[in-house]
Amino acid sequence: MRTFIKKWEWVEFISDSVLTEQYDDFNKWFKRIMKKIATNLWWTITWFKPNHFDTSWFITVGDKHVFISISDLIFFKDEWKNHILYRTAKDINDYMWWSNKYTTLINLRWDLDKIFNN
Repeated sequence: MRTFIKKWEWVEFISDSVLTEQYDDFNKWFKRIMKKIATNLWWTITWFKPNHFDTSWFITVGDKHVFISISDLIFFKDEWKNHILYRTAKDINDYMWWSNKYTTLINLRWDLDKIFNN
């Protein structure tokens, strides 16, 4: 994970009306990191959607679901690593179930582990 952060933490993302190769590359790296975390903890990424310079996904364990989102990389430059939104959800179609919480990329695994192991 630290390699991922070092690779991307000082990158200035190029704004465009379409998804850029740079953003696509970031998402591939990001998804790889999330899959590694999920696989190691027996979590399932049930939905992963890159949008226009932001990304959201659901992670599921049994009947527990968590929605996770990172903000627009152009306007919120450090939030992909320092201000990740997460909240519990009743299913993978629920975007508004509980209140928002925020964590860092480094602490994301630990904060989600608290939810899934409660």
